[in-house]
Amino acid sequence: MRFHAELDTISNHWLVFDAANEDQVVGVHVSGTLAALDAMKREQDVFKSEYLPLTTPKTVANIRTTIVNVSRENISSLKRLLKLEIDRAADRLIKVHGPKAVTHAAQKVDFALKKGNTADHIFWMRIASKVKSELPGRAS
Repeated sequence: MRFHAELDTISNHWLVFDAANEDQVVGVHVSGTLAALDAMKREQDVFKSEYLPLTTPKTVANIRTTIVNVSRENISSLKRLLKLEIDRAADRLIKVHGPKAVTHAAQKVDFALKKGNTADHIFWMRIASKVKSELPGRAS
């Protein structure tokens, strides 16, 4: 694969690398799941732009069918992983910050928005929503 994701233990962020460009960093994420989604999407985009134009119409139809089938399976699997990642992050916030977990999640949402990182912004919005729904039901 041309794109791959690795955890940078120094910054504790997931980095997406482009192997075709001397492993240049092309994406930075707080979640391994988001980094994997980013790498997969970049692979699909490169495939569509570089390889599909070189094929015949019949081959294109076969490739598109294959891409759609594989993509549906990958997306379904990645959705499950993303939900699990959100649930785990919400649980960690609640364990670490207690009743202040909602405030902490909201700060992360604002930080991602200010940085212009849409993927992290959406990710933290979902975590904040999960924290809000979990806190009232927890025993004190």
